[in-house]
Amino acid sequence: MATEKISCKTSQELKMEVSVAFPPRLTLVLAKSLNYMLQHLMSTSVNSQELKMEVSVAFPPRLTLVLAKSLNYMLQHLMSTSVNSIMAITIYPKKEQASGQFTAGAIKENKPIGFPHEGGELKPFSSLFYWAHAWSDQGGLIGEHPHQGFEIMSFVLKGEIEHYDSQLQSWKRLRAGDMQIIRSGKGISHAERFLPGAHIFQIWVDPDLRKTLNNPATYSDYRADSFPESKESGCVVRTLKGPGSPLTMNANIESIRELRFSEGHHRIEINNKNMLGIYVTEGFLSLNEEAVGQDDFVLIKEEKEISISNESVAGLFIIEVPDNPGYETYANMQGISAKI
Repeated sequence: MATEKISCKTSQELKMEVSVAFPPRLTLVLAKSLNYMLQHLMSTSVNSQELKMEVSVAFPPRLTLVLAKSLNYMLQHLMSTSVNSIMAITIYPKKEQASGQFTAGAIKENKPIGFPHEGGELKPFSSLFYWAHAWSDQGGLIGEHPHQGFEIMSFVLKGEIEHYDSQLQSWKRLRAGDMQIIRSGKGISHAERFLPGAHIFQIWVDPDLRKTLNNPATYSDYRADSFPESKESGCVVRTLKGPGSPLTMNANIESIRELRFSEGHHRIEINNKNMLGIYVTEGFLSLNEEAVGQDDFVLIKEEKEISISNESVAGLFIIEVPDNPGYETYANMQGISAKI
């Protein structure tokens, strides 16, 4: 455990300092609780004599009430285990994500960002509207269906899929490492066929629908070897959007990267003005001192660095978006965006 020092001071120079060995999560909750106590103590004009803490721990009634409320606050936060939140990092385990299926369960999905009615914890943020991990052990078909406005990306993680749309009017096969983007514009219909063992991400991004709904639909696919790859200090990075990538899109997305780490300790510098959506694709690791595992989703904001420790091979899929994409998103228009 790290030793944390908490210092809280009011405008009246009342100061309480605690120096003990707390886990980081408890330190944050305790700091907020102490701050809550001080705010209420100063607002109720507690007499200085009332602040004495006797050996018998006989608190004055007003202080007892504030302590009770503070302890209740601490317990509520410590008992909230479904979503683990520390400062600028929020973890969404697979069990707290939305889910779905097609073809009587032949195709299954877990969704870090699902549709509003699907009940997942995380809602759309910035230009990210929807993120699903879909897979099929036996193979299956998602029949032809329409899209408008959004840009829809499919990244093949494992195996192979086939894609059909009303513009191509033919089936195209995509293999592990390939990706496609549908800029759906005024409208397009498409279908997807999963071959046995296929895993994909399908991610919808908002390109400013007020503009793109007037554009003709376009489609592009990119082969795995068209994306630049770099290796450094036990980390392999594929840049799917960013310097050297052929991917073009209208949505405001800073970067899309796929990272694979060998055993060890790693650090990644990031822009603290942006937000990162991170999907753990493989393994178990510590991310900024928080334990995460395969299929967990992590949202990071206002951080300058990611610190990673792992005892075996681990993988991350990271999308970096601005805090504000520079236009009103559909999620904002509909009042369904995340409150972060």
